[in-house]
Amino acid sequence: MADADLVMLQPDQVLAIAEAGKRLKCTEALIVTGERPELKYVEAKRWLSEMGHRTLSGFIAEISERILQKTGLLPHTNAGSLTKKEMSMLKDNNVSLGMMLESTSERLLEPGMAHEKAPSKNPKVRINSLISAGELKIPITTGLLVGIGESLDDVVKSLLLIKKLNDEYGHIQEVIIQNFSPKPGTRMENKTPPLDNYFLKCIAAARILLKTINIQVPPNLSPTTYHRFVDSGINDWGGISPLTPDYVNPEYPWPTIKEVKRITNTKGFALRARLPLYPEFITNHHKNRIFVPEKLNAFIETLIDESGLVKEEYLHGY
Repeated sequence: MADADLVMLQPDQVLAIAEAGKRLKCTEALIVTGERPELKYVEAKRWLSEMGHRTLSGFIAEISERILQKTGLLPHTNAGSLTKKEMSMLKDNNVSLGMMLESTSERLLEPGMAHEKAPSKNPKVRINSLISAGELKIPITTGLLVGIGESLDDVVKSLLLIKKLNDEYGHIQEVIIQNFSPKPGTRMENKTPPLDNYFLKCIAAARILLKTINIQVPPNLSPTTYHRFVDSGINDWGGISPLTPDYVNPEYPWPTIKEVKRITNTKGFALRARLPLYPEFITNHHKNRIFVPEKLNAFIETLIDESGLVKEEYLHGY
């Protein structure tokens, strides 16, 4: 891996993006990274050392704090299956974390299956991270990747595991049901995406089993069919950036907020903006006291109305 192949933004670049987002009335700074690149790439380890850090988590903690203080945007980090120690470094400067469970099926680790060469996606590793977030009282978003060789029974078992963890810790604020999309140049580039009816069944199963937990499906991965997801039980579209592409799936551009608003209205609902922390963690004083550091509340309160959602004027013009 050559230095030119590294995609590591300098702190000033990160802050410039955050400041541009603030001008466009964004409220979240989504920090998405590879998982501990310093253990795999000498270049990444050297780059982090030049930044004054031994680990990527240390750097993320520093840049999250700088984003908060300089822009008021609320950081939400998705850096894979973090350890409890790594998560604790981010608790005071990220209002929530994200980590996809993907599936509890260990069958997907077998030769020829989706997770064969991805040890960090071992269900035990991912479940331990979700438990650590619960023990640390950190709100977290997780989810399933559908269409990677799992069965509907696997989906149900995964959803029940998520429900069990939330019943114990109360920290799972959102579950993403994401349809697999093949990417050129990857091991699964010839894998067929999940059929629409199967995917809709998975969404409906999530709504039935998870009851009041928020359920998201990203609309950009299903540009011609995402209107059907509301009927299956979702209540969240996820983030749509007016500034940056979906870096994980850059081949799928965001729909416009105006179009998503139109679809939402035709289904009998109103489109509202939320923070990377859901209203129940803000307006419920008991949950807020447990899950939200007081320091972060000061930043949150400037962005919301009495419902815990983003002030209406933030969507004006979109």
